[in-house]
Amino acid sequence: MERRAVARRPLLWLNLLCLDAPLVALTWSMAFAHTFRIAIKPAEYVALFLTAWWIYLTDRFVDTLVVSTNGNRPVRAEFCLRHRMPWPFVILIVTAVDGAVILFAVPRSTILRGALFGVAAIAYLAVNFAVSRWWRTVPIKEFVIGFLFAAGSVLVPGAPPWSERLLVPAGCFGCLCWLNCLSIAVWEKELDQDQDRHSFATDRAGAESQVRIFGAAVVCAAAAYGFSDNAVRPLAASLLLSAMLLLVLPFLPLARDERTAAADLVLLTPLLVMPFEMAW
Repeated sequence: MERRAVARRPLLWLNLLCLDAPLVALTWSMAFAHTFRIAIKPAEYVALFLTAWWIYLTDRFVDTLVVSTNGNRPVRAEFCLRHRMPWPFVILIVTAVDGAVILFAVPRSTILRGALFGVAAIAYLAVNFAVSRWWRTVPIKEFVIGFLFAAGSVLVPGAPPWSERLLVPAGCFGCLCWLNCLSIAVWEKELDQDQDRHSFATDRAGAESQVRIFGAAVVCAAAAYGFSDNAVRPLAASLLLSAMLLLVLPFLPLARDERTAAADLVLLTPLLVMPFEMAW
């Protein structure tokens, strides 16, 4: 019955397989490459997708090792627990293919940058697994995830010069990813409390209002950025649309797990905006 229920909820499919985040990383990498004329090889896109997939597969599996069997769990955790036997083999396969692509087809400059962010990602996974209570003392979990994801997606492939013209929109994208993580933390506050996990929402009052204020600030920043330069307006429009959709999601008639999955899907707005820009 549970499997049939999941099959009838297509919003969950990519999220259950940890494919939504890699698709978001790939989409924004291509959007930045198009906007700023960054030369990125196909192998770099493949490596970006596989690396992001590996990180999210590993993070999901690690979560199942520390999750309590007594409290409530999101559907994605239930799915991973139900498939915990084949899950490590999938991680090993993705690791092997990703490693081969990186070693034999990715430029050295991209590898060096990727190694920097890869070490940071592994450090995050270690902290989240071994000393997750640290996030209660230093509530920057969502900030770290958001900006690591953004930086790895748009500052690594192609190894572009880190000029102000690139870093400003990269920072805006980082804020958008941060907003995504904060929103999910608010929606899943009760689940985290049941599991004795710490997030921005579990450890402070008024978190929902604070996230809405931050979301409004991201919307204003994206709009201002779009008016600053005609050449970047499609990118700014994608940032603006994604931020607005994140703010609207809590008011839509969606179940909690579907809303969480949709939070990643609304970051795919460049797929809607960029074709119009290229056609124009």
